[in-house]
Amino acid sequence: MILAHAALIPIGHWQGDEYIEAAFAHDLGWRYLSFRLFHDSPRPLSELILYAYYAITHRLHRPVITEFLALMWMILLAGAFATIPRATGRPPWRVLLALSLLALFLLGHEVSELFFWPAGTAAYLVTLGAVTAAFFLRIDRRATGITGGTAETIVLVLAAAASEAGAMFVLALSGLRLLACFVDRPSASARGILAWCMPVAMGLFALLFVLATRAGRIDVGPPSPYLLHSLASARAAVPQLAAELAGLDAHRTDAGDVVLGLATKLSFFLGCRWCWLTLDDAPTPPPGLSILALALLCACLGMIAGGLYQFGQVCCERHGALRQCWYLLALAGLGVASTRWRAFRPPPWLAPLPLTLAILLQLPARLPGLLHDDRLYAATVAARAATWQSGLRTDDTEMQYQTEPDGRVVHAMQLPTGHYMLSAHPPWYVLGMLMLFHKQSLDLLPPRPWPP
Repeated sequence: MILAHAALIPIGHWQGDEYIEAAFAHDLGWRYLSFRLFHDSPRPLSELILYAYYAITHRLHRPVITEFLALMWMILLAGAFATIPRATGRPPWRVLLALSLLALFLLGHEVSELFFWPAGTAAYLVTLGAVTAAFFLRIDRRATGITGGTAETIVLVLAAAASEAGAMFVLALSGLRLLACFVDRPSASARGILAWCMPVAMGLFALLFVLATRAGRIDVGPPSPYLLHSLASARAAVPQLAAELAGLDAHRTDAGDVVLGLATKLSFFLGCRWCWLTLDDAPTPPPGLSILALALLCACLGMIAGGLYQFGQVCCERHGALRQCWYLLALAGLGVASTRWRAFRPPPWLAPLPLTLAILLQLPARLPGLLHDDRLYAATVAARAATWQSGLRTDDTEMQYQTEPDGRVVHAMQLPTGHYMLSAHPPWYVLGMLMLFHKQSLDLLPPRPWPP
């Protein structure tokens, strides 16, 4: 399943954001990066990544989507596999856990914006990769000592610098661990406390930076009782969190989805628990997994409340997908932590079956979409090439935008067709295309027919 989704990377897509951001980045340089950081998107790491990406597209005169998305995927893969221990008996289970997590990251919910949209992956897939690395550092007992503690601090700082969601998680995790440090050991050493000063400072800095710059506080959509109302947003976030925990998608909470979601997540939880119990001598689970799971849930609650406060509604596909990935990480941590109580120890042949079942439950809904989108490759590449060839022509002030075919897994940008003039105040997404290619008018064409 991971490879089947990875095969769709070449039909990843730009939205209007990339066109207008690339245009400003090309024309204004560092001044635009400064504006993004201090007024529009206070995400130091992801904004630097995107700025470098736009510089490369400008130099190569093509969108470089496949290479960029592949790099973002590699960050997630590194987070899942970089810390695998060499101890006998653990690597097979550890690889199975990583593969199961990655497969379920891609199943059960919409993944287009989180995995196949460059502007989305730079912020949220990097965040997911850093949080996944922090999780596996804990599972693999690599977060101890000076080296392990430094590695964990680095990945947490990267998560906080990549997105506001990452900053929420880092702040929640650091605060809970500091609280546990004082509760469990009132005379905790200064070394143990100082080990969390950097993540706490980074998380606080990122969140306060967002509040200070008032970034992204834009009223969108219909009037809402939650818009810019913090208490109402916080109250509404609790039942939404419960619905998402039971289901698989933030925007699908009917009975069928809830039943399927509960079955999938229960199977995954049991698979993580049973596989750990089959390890040689069934070692005691690493400390701190319950706190990490609670921090993930707190961050998800903060994301929901923040979306309601900022937009007046639960936002958005990439946020919902990231939260579902975090619920899975929390379940994996709780599954391993629950092995302190060993009422039943399954035979080795039985332990991996729940993990397989969790993935198989999602296949009927996803396979048709994968097969459909796989046939879009030629049409997507041709449409994208036609747009850029038209835009890069230097002997014409007009260009054509050839709409790419829309997929079921990877959704391409679908815009109203028509003729747009720069002088007639076109929509912002058309303005970005005209600015990027320095054109005066644009014909937005519908998707071309392609063989079913």
